[in-house]
Amino acid sequence: MDIVFQLATGATILGAEMAEAEGKGFGLNLDLFETNIINLAIVIGVVFYFLKGFLSKTLSERSDAIATALTEAERKQAETAKALAAEQEKLKSAQAEARKYLAASPGRCR
Repeated sequence: MDIVFQLATGATILGAEMAEAEGKGFGLNLDLFETNIINLAIVIGVVFYFLKGFLSKTLSERSDAIATALTEAERKQAETAKALAAEQEKLKSAQAEARKYLAASPGRCR
């Protein structure tokens, strides 16, 4: 909150100095470009100050969730590779058995 107060005070002092330099005293600055820059700086400061903890927590949780998902995906990939190897071995043995039956009875199976 100290940063917001400092920004607001600085903006007020700057506006007062500019008005005094022009000889008008303290007045309302109607220069749209200057006031928008000051307002934008104040808004960004306030948003950053209040949302810093929330954004940090949210991004940390998201990073942990992504790491967990990657670990789970790697585990599932390893399981799938093992299952694929087992099924390929079953296929090879079934093909060998089929060739054995074909060789044993050449006239019947063709």
